[in-house]
Formats: sequence, structure tokens, C-alpha cells
Amino acid sequence: MTTFDAAARADIAAEWRRQAAEPIPPNAGPVGCAAAIVAGVAVAVLRAFHLHFPFQGLVLAVLAVVIVAGVVFSQFGGSEGRNLMRGRVAEAIAALKGNRDDAAWMRAAVALTFNASDARGPASSTLYDAADVARQLEGPALEYVRAVEHVLRDEVGAAPVFSPPRA
Repeated sequence: MTTFDAAARADIAAEWRRQAAEPIPPNAGPVGCAAAIVAGVAVAVLRAFHLHFPFQGLVLAVLAVVIVAGVVFSQFGGSEGRNLMRGRVAEAIAALKGNRDDAAWMRAAVALTFNASDARGPASSTLYDAADVARQLEGPALEYVRAVEHVLRDEVGAAPVFSPPRA
């Protein structure tokens, strides 16, 4: 297994922090979901209690638009950020399949660990199949990624991706 000295471990942790500082578009999915639910409840209350007031038709039309927009945002609102993160993963895989360049491999290994999941909303979702990526990276590249992941687990508390969880 690849081992790293204190300076290399510090560089790996610094790369993690650098990648964490890069902006990722916000996930609008939860906002869209909440808007659709609130608008749906408002429509249900208006219809259930047969409430009548001026401009009721306009209010119902606006609520219908909010429901539709909310559903669209809840389904597609976070896709820009997820696509950016998946692109970073694809670049990392390509770098790790190329000739070994320690600096490029370190950035790529950190990117694979950092972009393994999207936790920008109320729930976390996995962005790629780690077993499939491991099959693509067999050999020294996978060993290197696991070693960097081990450092990240120790230094910044990163979640395991390619290594089994610790007991």
C-alpha cells in the first residue's frame, strides 16, 4: 500500500479543502418540493372549505403554476450541481488512467472521494458506483486512490468510498 509522509498528508488534506471551497450550484430541489406541497395544501384548503374571495381564479392559477414549478424544481433543481460533480469524477478517472503524475493523481484521488456523493439537500445521494470505478482503475491507480482515501478519512473525516468502513 502507498504510504505518505506528513507533508504529503498535509497536501492531500489541503487539496480536499480546496475542492470543498469550489462553488457548486445550489440544490433547488428541496425548495421546489416545499413550494409544491405548500401550494397544494393551499389549493386543498380553498377547495375543501369552499372559500370565495375576490380574484380567487387568479390565486388558484398562481397556485397551480407554483405546484407545477415546484415539481419541476424538485425533480431537476439539483441537476446542474450533480452534473458538475459527475464531470469532476469523469476527469479524475481519466487522469488516473493516464501516466502517473503524483500531483495529478493526488488531485484526482481526492476528487473521487470528495465527489462520491451529493449532500447538498436534506438527503445524500451517491453520484457514481464505486465498484464500477474500482473495476476501471484496477492496479496501482486503485491502490493509490485507496491510500489517499485512507489519509482523508484520518485527516478530514471523509466517508469511505473504495475502502471498507472501519469497525
